[in-house]
Amino acid sequence: MTGERPAKLAILESEKLIERAMNCHRLAVGVDDPQFTLKLSALAAEYEARAMALKGAAHTASKPAPAWPAAVPVCTSEQTSSEPNA
Repeated sequence: MTGERPAKLAILESEKLIERAMNCHRLAVGVDDPQFTLKLSALAAEYEARAMALKGAAHTASKPAPAWPAAVPVCTSEQTSSEPNA
């Protein structure tokens, strides 16, 4: 439960960054200046990268570590052999 709140905040922040990226893309389409279009596109890409990083961090923070079994069954060569037993 401790990782749940920061994970939700990270998801909210990533959604804001995605909205900003969408606005930058929208503005870039309507601008007549090619240099400004490039700057807006680069800014949008930066926002998108930060949003994906936050979502990835939130995803790993919200999931508990898997509980591994104490004893892992081992498959022996006799069990995997395709030759029939005589």
